[in-house]
Amino acid sequence: MSKKLVLISVFMLFASFSFAQQRELNMENNRKMGSHPIFEKLNLTEQQKKEIKQINLNTEESVNPIKCEIENEQIQLKKELAGSPKLEALITISEKISKLENRVKIERIKQWYSVYKELDENQKIIWVESFRFNSERPEMPKRPMRQ
Repeated sequence: MSKKLVLISVFMLFASFSFAQQRELNMENNRKMGSHPIFEKLNLTEQQKKEIKQINLNTEESVNPIKCEIENEQIQLKKELAGSPKLEALITISEKISKLENRVKIERIKQWYSVYKELDENQKIIWVESFRFNSERPEMPKRPMRQ
């Protein structure tokens, strides 16, 4: 019974990782294209657009290697689950993934703050409100990862 519980728990954890990764990809695509509605509300100058684009590129450059590490750890998790899973290994891999995901979140906060510094006072109000809205949004339902 406890093996089933562990396997179900790990599966749910793995599914949540993959959903978070897909959500992150969708958000990245919006940022790259500059199509996020918040940028329209900000009414950015050309110089601000240029600076923000550079901030986004710098963040992408620092986040991509971390995402690769996350993906590698997820592969290790799959390998562990394919064999005879050991609880300690599952916990270790899950903890590594969590730490890496936290590093991505920190980079995103740095990105948010870098954009904030480029804005005028009126734009900062809109920017902070959008951050509050995004941080208070309830979690989306988890869905299993495609294999």
